[in-house]
Amino acid sequence: MTETTTLTPLQQTVRLGTALWNDSSAPDELEYAIANGAVGATSNPPITLEVLKKEPERWKARARELFASFPTWSETRITWQIYEEIALRGAAMLRPIFERTGGAAGRLSIQTDPTLFRDSEAMLEQGLHFVPQALAVAEAIERALERRAAEGMDNSIFHPVCTIMVGRLDDWMKAIAERDDIVLTPGTADWAGVAAFKRAYGLYRERGYRTRLLAAAYRNHLHWSQLVGGDVVLTMTHQWQVRFNGSRVEVRSRIDEPVDPAIVAELSELIPDFRLANEPDGMTPEQFDSYGATVRTLRQFIGAYHDLQATIRDFVLPNPDKKG
Repeated sequence: MTETTTLTPLQQTVRLGTALWNDSSAPDELEYAIANGAVGATSNPPITLEVLKKEPERWKARARELFASFPTWSETRITWQIYEEIALRGAAMLRPIFERTGGAAGRLSIQTDPTLFRDSEAMLEQGLHFVPQALAVAEAIERALERRAAEGMDNSIFHPVCTIMVGRLDDWMKAIAERDDIVLTPGTADWAGVAAFKRAYGLYRERGYRTRLLAAAYRNHLHWSQLVGGDVVLTMTHQWQVRFNGSRVEVRSRIDEPVDPAIVAELSELIPDFRLANEPDGMTPEQFDSYGATVRTLRQFIGAYHDLQATIRDFVLPNPDKKG
């Protein structure tokens, strides 16, 4: 039996040079991911809400402790304290990787407050990008790194990534097709995010950007199998990790294999919004926040953030109308 056949599909993915992150900071899920080669993690309000649902007694007790200890704290302040504590717990599990790699890996990325998406100073960066956004992010990071270098500052501590939520572009293509009665060839929309990611990846390499692309929001195996072999980060939920490890999909480098031109042509011709997301100059910065996939994500994240706050409220101020 060869070494390759003894590795899990995710471990084989890492062996081919693609970084794996865990799209959650839940301890058991992060432990599984690390065992399969993960070297980082991501988190956001929907993910943190799931952690609270999995460990309600632990975080109910912590919320009540904070409520009693800090009489002036609002539920928002308590929510963010717990949000940070959940993230820090995950970061502690990644610390050995961080120390072993000198900070090149072992990092945990958390979403800032999604309700502040219009306030650039407060938020700095909202984590949803397609080709034009990804290029704008990379250019901004290059300017920052060059400015720091000119001032004699050390850039080696930085390892920037830029997220492309591949599955959310697929979702938006399907939503438009449903809304506008557009008939697509079955399966075509499932390639939208992959096509945009590969387009951006090619441009990143061509232009020598120092930022790495990160693929998120998985919907099918293409979001993994088609990106294997790239110098990129794949962050996926525990459920998708388990599915991929149990799949029969051949693990090999496909990052440089172009998406079928017929698929790209169909999406481009029938859904103008695909062109906006896939072309380097498809959108101006002023259009980024109003793009449909971005708006849908913001709405979901803001909704999950409010649900997260409501959960904390129920922890510290249980509804007296309900028993127990």
